[in-house]
Amino acid sequence: ALPVFLSAKEGKHVTNRHVTMGRARTVSVDFIDGAYPAQADGEALELRRAEIDLLPRALTVLAPAR
Repeated sequence: ALPVFLSAKEGKHVTNRHVTMGRARTVSVDFIDGAYPAQADGEALELRRAEIDLLPRALTVLAPAR
């Protein structure tokens, strides 16, 4: 997982065979091996399930010019 994570810095993860891209308004993730450590607004959480609602145009991403 570490090489895929590190390749994301330059956007090269999208061509990795272990990465699947898609579009959704809601994403549900079930962690079958027990609680998974996560953070939200700096608070530590242990999740067994995560439901994430995606809001169109709610996040502005800035990137340096190439």
